[in-house]
Formats: sequence, structure tokens, C-alpha cells
Amino acid sequence: MISKERAVELVEQALLREHQGRPLSQDTVPPEVVSGVARHEFGWLVSTQSRAWLETGDSRHLIVGGGPILVDGEDGSVYMIPIVTFKMENWQDEYRRRFKGHTPSNAKAPLSAHVAQILADKGRLAALRALRQQAPTLELEQALTYVSALERGDAPSRELVALSEPDVPPSEVSLIQMAGPDLRP
Repeated sequence: MISKERAVELVEQALLREHQGRPLSQDTVPPEVVSGVARHEFGWLVSTQSRAWLETGDSRHLIVGGGPILVDGEDGSVYMIPIVTFKMENWQDEYRRRFKGHTPSNAKAPLSAHVAQILADKGRLAALRALRQQAPTLELEQALTYVSALERGDAPSRELVALSEPDVPPSEVSLIQMAGPDLRP
């Protein structure tokens, strides 16, 4: 397991390499520095922020919209997770698929399991909302039929499962490998 200190070191090295790859930069050190580290099931989530903002608190230097950097706890690979991706529910599934070689046995099962869990925890309306967010192509009547099947303990029909495929395929989730065993200098 990669230690917290080693994770920070790997991120700092990746930030330096990225910074040195920018031909127009006048500074010798990256403007971004590590501002926080949190344990994650995959390893470490490392937050970064503008050095100037951390030193001055001046909001003109605040970096807004950046996501965390994941350091894989097993091999030390470093991945930038854009904030839009980080806010998506399936970024972890995509990480498992693309970088860990895990493949779900049934790509539709997680949606029905997810909706069923919301149904049990928060009720019918919350389950409908979640389903419509994940499967915006479903008509309201189809979504009601889908959730009703789950309420009865049945699986949704094959037709509804096929229609509930998300508009954005998992491959469009953006995880950017910054460093890893094959990318280290």
C-alpha cells in the first residue's frame, strides 16, 4: 500500500512534469500545490490548489473547477479526475473497468440495483428521479413501470432495461492518467 506521504510526493512529481511541459510558463515551480489528502478505497484522493491562494487567501488566485487527483494505493499510478467526472456516479466504475480490468457481468444490473436501493431508502419518487436522471430517454410511464416492477420485487422488462441505457457511454467518463508504472521517467 502506497503511504500518504508517498502519494503526496507522486502528485507533486506529476504536477511538476505537467508544469514543465507547458512551454509558455515563466515559473520554475508549478502554481498548483497539494492542499489536502483523503483516504479512498482505491488509494488516496489528493486535492490541489493555487499556491498563491493558499499563501494570501486572495480569491483572484483561487483555482475553481479542478477535481481531485487519485493515487492508486497499489501501484502509485496518478490520475487526474476532472470535477465534472468526479461528480458523476459512475467514475469509480469506469476507473475499475479501464485501469483495473474489472468488467461487470451485466452492464444493466447496476442501474436497477441502484434504483432499487434508492427505492428502499428514499421511496418511489426519489427512485423515479434517479432513474430518469440515469435514463433520460425513458418516458414517464416507462419509468413508472420500471420502478413498479422493482417495488414488486421483479426485474424490469428486457425492453425497459434496453431503453434505460444511459446516453453517455462509460467510455466518455474522463479519467486522465498523469503518471504510472508505464509513465514514470
